[in-house]
Amino acid sequence: MTDTEVWINGQSAGPTIKVHSIAYKYDITPLLKFGEANLLEATVSKVSANESVNNAERFNVDYWVFGGIFRPVYLEALPQRFIDWTAIDPRADGSLSIEAHLGGDVKTRAR
Repeated sequence: MTDTEVWINGQSAGPTIKVHSIAYKYDITPLLKFGEANLLEATVSKVSANESVNNAERFNVDYWVFGGIFRPVYLEALPQRFIDWTAIDPRADGSLSIEAHLGGDVKTRAR
C-alpha cells in the first residue's frame, strides 16, 4: 500500500514508487537475461517515506495497515515499434480526431 521497490535480476528497475493510485511501469529490457531465467522482486514497505501518505492512511476513519500488493503485477513484451496510447475525440457534428502516440524505436512521426 505504500512505497514499492522493483528489482530485476538483483538490479533496480527504477525509482521507488510512492504513488499507488495510478498504474506504473518500468522498461526492464536492459536488465533481462535473454534465454535464461529472470528474477522479478517487489518490496512493499508498510510505512511510506512520504509523511503526507502516512498521515492520510493513519488518520483515516477506517485505519488499516495491510502489507503486500493489491493489484496485478505482470511483464509485458512489446515489439520494437508499437502504439503506446491513443486519444480519440468524437464530436456531436460527426467529426472525429484521433491521436496515436508511438513507442519504441520510432524514427519518424506519424500523422
